[in-house]
Amino acid sequence: MEGQISRRGSGPLAEGDAVVVERKVLILGLGNTLLSDDGIGIYAARELKERLRGTKGVEVDETEAWGLSLLEKMVGYEQVVIVDAVKTGGARPGTVYRLSLEDLGGSYCHPSSHKANLPYLVELGKAAGLDVPRRVTLLAVEVEVVDRFGEGLSPGLRGKWADIVAELLAQVTSLLATSPPGPGGQPGGDTCP
Repeated sequence: MEGQISRRGSGPLAEGDAVVVERKVLILGLGNTLLSDDGIGIYAARELKERLRGTKGVEVDETEAWGLSLLEKMVGYEQVVIVDAVKTGGARPGTVYRLSLEDLGGSYCHPSSHKANLPYLVELGKAAGLDVPRRVTLLAVEVEVVDRFGEGLSPGLRGKWADIVAELLAQVTSLLATSPPGPGGQPGGDTCP
């Protein structure tokens, strides 16, 4: 974990000293910028990084990783907010869905070599004794094109970019204003087929 460590008193640490670790929040944009709208999580992370610069305890990062590499990125954070593309066909492109691990169950499956869904990854981390986040939230943006090579967002999403970023920022701000829940039940669901 890259959190700040401080303690009361001065001098070298000794057994029994009280140590205070400031836990951090990770905002993580997922995607592939070579697959048009699939890169929206990456583009959003870049924008949010600028907008949240100087916000204490918040780190913004981006990755194309999934599976165990994604789990590794989440270890050591109190809360993780993932921004990613989703194509349900059930809403207009640019719609932002806010989902918890419980909402996802076993349904959020992303192609990977390990074929592990997000709730399963967190449970796997817990079982391995890793310091996984107490709260993981997915901000999924409805997109148009995820199966075509091409850099940049589709014209429909480019035209809504300011609104998408404003909604993501509002969602992130709301999540930062509330503390993560204590340990709860285990998310259900199956692993990906």
